[in-house]
Amino acid sequence: MSGKASSQPENDKSRVLGWTRQSAEALRLAIFTYGPASSVAEKAGISRQSLNAITSGSSTPKVGTLRAICDVIGQPFEEFVDVEPVEPQKRASADTSAVVMIHEIDLAYGLGATFVDGLPVTETARPFPADWVRRYTHAPVSHLRFAPGRGNSMSPTIDDGDIMLIDLSETSPSFADLIWVCAIGEMGMVKRLATRADGAIVIKSDNPNVRDDVAYDGEIHIVGRVVAVIKKI
Repeated sequence: MSGKASSQPENDKSRVLGWTRQSAEALRLAIFTYGPASSVAEKAGISRQSLNAITSGSSTPKVGTLRAICDVIGQPFEEFVDVEPVEPQKRASADTSAVVMIHEIDLAYGLGATFVDGLPVTETARPFPADWVRRYTHAPVSHLRFAPGRGNSMSPTIDDGDIMLIDLSETSPSFADLIWVCAIGEMGMVKRLATRADGAIVIKSDNPNVRDDVAYDGEIHIVGRVVAVIKKI
């Protein structure tokens, strides 16, 4: 969306009802998919500090401010909050339709290759905008995970600190050049995989300075497919 919103976007100066950390996290992720937060703040007519306070959950936005932000990123205002008071049961239903909770995993899967055997697995659940997730996969939420990228062997597609959305239900590299989380022996990695006619799997990096590798039947374990990437700001 081009142009800059009015420097006074608060056509409704009342505070948003029911603003929660889940609302703030969902908005933050929606802004991630749009582009730089500094650009969103400028177009919405607010300071970067104000936007940071809203998306961190430390400040409740005014209705007009949130509408201005939503206009910039092209997302419906109602995706993040309810404006009018509602009964608790109805509010829970509305919140669930706006976001889905996806578990974060840190298996120390690097964007190069790192040892994974014996490393602790930690999980926390965080909200993602439901409509954003469904743009990339219709897998059940229980089969989805997200994890931070590490290293630069998949740069510029995935850089260190980018967030990867992983579909654990996809474990067969039947389509060439998709990106997979996989392991060979004790070593985990995030790579493009392509199956050759002889059954071997070519392991490719997007960074041209990293050489391709090859795995054979039984050598590689597919954890899941990377279906989307949220670039860090």
